[in-house]
Amino acid sequence: MSKKLEDKIEKLEAMLEQKDIEIRSFKKELVVLNEQIENLIDKLHNQVHFAFKIQEKLVPTEIPNIPGFEFSNKFIASPVTGGDYFDIFEIEDKFRFSILLSSCSGYGISSLFLTILLKLTTHIETKKGANPDKVLSMIVDELISQISDKDKAHIFYGLVNRRNYEMTYCHAGDNFVFHYQAQSKAVEEVESHIPAIDKKYKKKISSKTLILNPKDRLVFMSEGMRQVINSNGISFPRDKIMDILESEGKKSVHEIRNEILFQIQRWSGKKELKKDITILVAEIKERVLKLAKT
Repeated sequence: MSKKLEDKIEKLEAMLEQKDIEIRSFKKELVVLNEQIENLIDKLHNQVHFAFKIQEKLVPTEIPNIPGFEFSNKFIASPVTGGDYFDIFEIEDKFRFSILLSSCSGYGISSLFLTILLKLTTHIETKKGANPDKVLSMIVDELISQISDKDKAHIFYGLVNRRNYEMTYCHAGDNFVFHYQAQSKAVEEVESHIPAIDKKYKKKISSKTLILNPKDRLVFMSEGMRQVINSNGISFPRDKIMDILESEGKKSVHEIRNEILFQIQRWSGKKELKKDITILVAEIKERVLKLAKT
C-alpha cells in the first residue's frame, strides 16, 4: 500500500472519529432539548388548565330573578381553549335588564374583555341602560387598542324592556341566537349584523330591535358550537336547534337546554371540545301583561 493511500485512509478515519464525537454530542444535546420541550409543554398545559379553571369560576352560577322571564343556562368549559362569558345584568330601571354573551378567541382576550366589562359596570351610561350600540362601541374602543392581530371577539349584547317586550340588541360575530315565536310556532335565527370584533374593526356599530311576546323563547349559544364536529368532520347543524325548539314547545327551558346538550354530545361522540360552549335558554312567561309605553 502506498504512503499516499495510507495517509488518505488515516485522514478519513480521523474524520470519521470526529463525526462520531459530533454525533454523540448532538445526541446529548438532543436529549437535553427534548427534556426542555417536555417541560415547556407541561408548563403550557398547566397554564392552560389554570386559565381554564379561572374561566370556569368567572362564569355566573346564579341568574338574577327577572319577573316575567325564566332562564336556564349551561357553560361547558373546553380543556383546549376558551374565552366564553355570559351574564344577565339588572340596571337602575327595574323594568329593563341586559343579556350579554361573549365568545373570545382565547383566554388572553377574554381576560381583557372582562376587565373592560368590569370597568364599564361603573359607567353611568351603563347603569342607566344605555342603548346596546353605545355600550358595544365603548367596549370595542377599549378592546381593539389592546388586542393582537389574531384575536377575535364574538359578542351579543341585548337590552330587554319589560314594559313593551322589546329587545334592542347588537349581534357581532358568530354566536348563535334563535327566536321561537309561540303564536306562529315558528323559529327564526336572529342573524348577526356586525362582524366579529378584531384589531382592524372600523365599522359603525348599530342596534336592532326584536319584538317578544308571551311564551316566546330565545336560545343563545356561543361561537364554540361551530367547532362541534362529528366523526365525518361535519359541524353541528343549526337546524337541529331549530327542530328542538319547534318540536319541544311544551317542555320547560331546562328540558330544552338538556335536549340541546344531549344532541351536542350525540353529534360529537362525546369527544373533547375544542372550544368553550355556552347555552342560555329564556322564556317570556304568559302571566306577565304588557305594560303601556311611557
